[in-house]
Amino acid sequence: MDNNKFKNYKCMCIIFLCSAVKAYHASILIQQPHATEVIVGHSTTLKCFLTDSETSKRLNCYYVTWIRVQSMRRTMDVITSNKQYNEQTNSCDLTITTATLEDTGLYYCSSPEAKTFKGNGSKVTVVGNVNPSVELFSPSEFPDPNIPLICWAMGTVPSQVRIFWVVNGEEHIGWTESVWSKQNDLTTEFTQSRFWISKSDWDTGEQCTCVVEAGGKNISKSIQSKSSS
Repeated sequence: MDNNKFKNYKCMCIIFLCSAVKAYHASILIQQPHATEVIVGHSTTLKCFLTDSETSKRLNCYYVTWIRVQSMRRTMDVITSNKQYNEQTNSCDLTITTATLEDTGLYYCSSPEAKTFKGNGSKVTVVGNVNPSVELFSPSEFPDPNIPLICWAMGTVPSQVRIFWVVNGEEHIGWTESVWSKQNDLTTEFTQSRFWISKSDWDTGEQCTCVVEAGGKNISKSIQSKSSS
């Protein structure tokens, strides 16, 4: 192969590769919103877009599949209803109507028209009317220098509630996280706060109070070492 033919061949390969890379990055599935919170009985809408800056390609909603992933329950469901094309936003929308706690999860859209396998995901959290109850736990024996105390705010999720601890008149913030519980095939979410108190303070009978603020309500419950009583 002479030099000119080799150069032309090389240029064609570069153009082909650049076009392929450009096409790969052009069509990407984007979802909105990234996260949303909806009250039980209300509705919310998730959007799936196919971005293509060169051709403004229209997303065919017929080929779009919506999937709900619930990691705590270890389930993945294909949503087959309430899907429609939105001409104003050029998106394939999924509407969750009359939401229940079971609709909580991470939603993904997928389409064979896109170069990406799935969208970036939309987290949906369904919350009920806030009516918290408080439960406290402590170990009967614990060898470490610090004693872990646990406060459960039942009937709430972390975004709805503020939990803090009061020990010897001072306010402390524990480690707050979401916890899932399964009873009678029904999985529910609630809020847990963990706080560590020194073993010396615990053994002297220091009173520890967990304060839960949610829905305009303030509920508290106290705990102390049984060995000090």
